[in-house]
Amino acid sequence: MSEMPKAGYPSVNETDIASLLIPLSSQAEQQALLEKIATHEAKRRETEAIFAAASGQKRQILLDSIK
Repeated sequence: MSEMPKAGYPSVNETDIASLLIPLSSQAEQQALLEKIATHEAKRRETEAIFAAASGQKRQILLDSIK
């Protein structure tokens, strides 16, 4: 990290960021992670659809009960 002139705290600048080496997972690992994420996203969408349907069903039950 660099020290800013006339300041008593360290700072991070663009040069510091550009010089960082960030290791990446292998292509196979990245693909496996993407597949897991896609599976979880599909399950989340399914769950949201169930909740949306349940909300509509609750509303209909209430409407039917006051008729």
